[in-house]
Amino acid sequence: MKALYDRYAATGGSLSMGAWADHVFPANLQDDPGGMYLGGANQASAPSAREISEGVKYCTKEERAAYKLDITAGVVDDVDGDPYDTAGRETHFSGFGWAIFVLGFDNILYSNTHLVNLFHHSSFFAGEPVQCGGEICCIGGKVRYLTPKTGHYRSGKQNFYRMLSFLSYHGVDLNNVLACPEPHVSPMKFWRAADVFSANGGAPSTPPVQTGGPGKLQNAGVPQWPVPPMAL
Repeated sequence: MKALYDRYAATGGSLSMGAWADHVFPANLQDDPGGMYLGGANQASAPSAREISEGVKYCTKEERAAYKLDITAGVVDDVDGDPYDTAGRETHFSGFGWAIFVLGFDNILYSNTHLVNLFHHSSFFAGEPVQCGGEICCIGGKVRYLTPKTGHYRSGKQNFYRMLSFLSYHGVDLNNVLACPEPHVSPMKFWRAADVFSANGGAPSTPPVQTGGPGKLQNAGVPQWPVPPMAL
């Protein structure tokens, strides 16, 4: 641990080793096994001042409430009651138009922009277990794309099945959602979420609707929808 702290201090970190060990090291050890934040040799550039001072955010119950989503009759609303829209959000893996999500054991869905080394899947519940984690594309309150992509929780078939079941229970038409049950397999393959649900959260035996995904946007926007378009 001393060697890792020395790397942290060398990049400008000002916390004492004790404070660093208590507040920075545990979170980043789980969320950043490659050592980018901790000062690993593979990092492209040194961590920012904000990353050094804050580390990965771990929310309190009160802070977590700000990321709560409500679903009524299949329409997803943010905490302010507005249709949830990820066009201006971003994840490191999928680019703009996406956000990260977790489904807690409180049966509430939470979502936010992914900020590398600052806000991860583990941030919502301070590293505690969740039912499922992944990435979501939601435009105008309608879920379009969904994957179980998360490094911290490593969601599997059963976890993804729970998420799809949750959405269906709240009125989301899974026939109008594209889901990739194996986001770590290249090329990514998307099926109608209803078919993934029928396959218990795994890859269906039928041909995918979309192979390769919608493409990674470098600026705010709406990920490409299959042509001819599915019903929205």
